[in-house]
Amino acid sequence: LRSLALLALIVIAWPARAAVVLLYHHVSDSTPKSTSISPQAFEAQMDYLAQNNFKVVPLTTLVEHLRTGTALPDRTVAITFDDSYASVYESAYPRLKKRGWPFTFFVNTDSVGTSSVFVTWAQLREMANNGVTIANHSSTHGHLPRRKAAESEEKYRQRIRNDIENAQQKII
Repeated sequence: LRSLALLALIVIAWPARAAVVLLYHHVSDSTPKSTSISPQAFEAQMDYLAQNNFKVVPLTTLVEHLRTGTALPDRTVAITFDDSYASVYESAYPRLKKRGWPFTFFVNTDSVGTSSVFVTWAQLREMANNGVTIANHSSTHGHLPRRKAAESEEKYRQRIRNDIENAQQKII
């Protein structure tokens, strides 16, 4: 029992060399349950982080610490969203902005502004101007790891490169 307590003290005292990345898609009651969290449940999770002294950092900061081997504060977490969904702007962004917490929004650029399901470029600019990191999730949101039938390795690599570079050009 003493050795277990000592081990717990050592783990608590050592700076973390790992962190948690929370990934969300929709923050809505009216989107597919498999990729959604309700605004109320999202708020409850954010309250949990705050009440339990988690340090919310930008994903870029977390990655840089891990890359350089720099210790992270204990209970470090980064918050991310995928797929350009408007509910991120409508539900998550106001809640996180109110707390002053950073987050990263991975956008597939071909979807931006195409319907009310997806964010607009103006919404992305607003979020970016308020500290949100807008990141590349490709142009098409295609399944990039698989080559298409009869696609050569060279054509496959060029297609992937184009998909990523086209998105990056639109983001910056």
